[in-house]
Amino acid sequence: MAASVTLPDLALAPVLNASVADTQAVLRGLMNGLGYQTDNITVGTRHAIGWFGSVGNAPGVQAVRRGSSYVGH
Repeated sequence: MAASVTLPDLALAPVLNASVADTQAVLRGLMNGLGYQTDNITVGTRHAIGWFGSVGNAPGVQAVRRGSSYVGH
């Protein structure tokens, strides 16, 4: 009797058959994405400090401290 192939087995086939180079490319892509997120956090923090004097003075942070919902500026 032949073994049956299930849908999850087929979904994992590309992952299981991926070469080391493919895995490294995926990891590089993930790391690049994290770098962009870090850049955005840095820019946002610097903007808040420059515009409001500190991150704590930003309207969204002030609203959350008062127990209200976040308010974008």
